[in-house]
Amino acid sequence: MQFELLTNAGNRVREATGETIRAQLEEVGIVVNFQAIEFGTLVDELLSQQFDAIIIGWNLGAPFVGPGGSLKNFFSIGNDIPGSGFNLASYQNEEFDALVDQADTLPGCDPAERN
Repeated sequence: MQFELLTNAGNRVREATGETIRAQLEEVGIVVNFQAIEFGTLVDELLSQQFDAIIIGWNLGAPFVGPGGSLKNFFSIGNDIPGSGFNLASYQNEEFDALVDQADTLPGCDPAERN
């Protein structure tokens, strides 16, 4: 078995994590083709939804305290858009979308409490 693992160059913690993963999996016969690449290129790979594994982290505005912020940014059917959406795992659940729509528009719900 082998796979490609990517992270952003210049982030020492992520680069060290990738090297550790590579070395440990090598011990059990798994080949990890680890690369640290430029951040913009990494984001392009991430959004393309054509990657094996990526080490990355950001909060994307969470918690969602202003208008337009929602869990739907990450998990809704409408954000499963290769090339631009953040539903990178292609999670598809109509009930989830309906419940989050309801929560996002609940009258009198303080955004801080909702989060």
